[in-house]
Amino acid sequence: MTEERNTILAACKDIEYLKRIKKALDPNFKVVAVKDDATLERALKTVPYDLIAIGCEFVLRDEKIAVPRIREGANLAILCEGTTEEAGERFKDTEGISCYISRKEPVEKAVNNIGILIKAKESEALVNKKLGIENCSNMEDVYIDVIKTFVEIAPDEGKLIEKYCECMDLKNYTIKVHALKNTALLVGAAGLSNSALELETAAKIGKTDKVEKDTPALLKDLKTVTEELKKMI
Repeated sequence: MTEERNTILAACKDIEYLKRIKKALDPNFKVVAVKDDATLERALKTVPYDLIAIGCEFVLRDEKIAVPRIREGANLAILCEGTTEEAGERFKDTEGISCYISRKEPVEKAVNNIGILIKAKESEALVNKKLGIENCSNMEDVYIDVIKTFVEIAPDEGKLIEKYCECMDLKNYTIKVHALKNTALLVGAAGLSNSALELETAAKIGKTDKVEKDTPALLKDLKTVTEELKKMI
């Protein structure tokens, strides 16, 4: 993997939080940490980042939102001081945000979502077997067992996601797409995992239009990934 494809620009005035993020992230990821506006402005122009994780304190000015323009193809994650729901409500009319990360939650959750966004961009294959095996402690027999379980439960999980979408039961919908986000990454389906992350974010902040619009594509991709995984058993 190249350094450019794994560079994360993290802007946060909470230095201890940045340190925890850097410590917990995959060592293959390069983290460029900035703590002030001037450094961020320079970094946005010079750092070949793939993802920017930026604190609310950098984008809120006198209750006005000023999200910086990011490089084409990069993802944007908002590091919020409160809950992700509160951030979602505040930024509900702002386009281009991939996910919200609450600094109140365990840093491992932030690292998991950042990893999903990065790996989805890296992986061109529908299912990346190498990534899946890596996620299973480099044990192929464990990976095969994980695949079997995924294939077995995927149809019922898909039906539940569809059901909760149709009746807009966002609480249970969020639970199901959150689970899919993690299991899809585990089997090496980073793109599917990323789609589930986006819909989890949308559901948590009440973006029912996105949930309704994008769930059919998620379910189609779930079926395609499941068929691909069946070939590996």
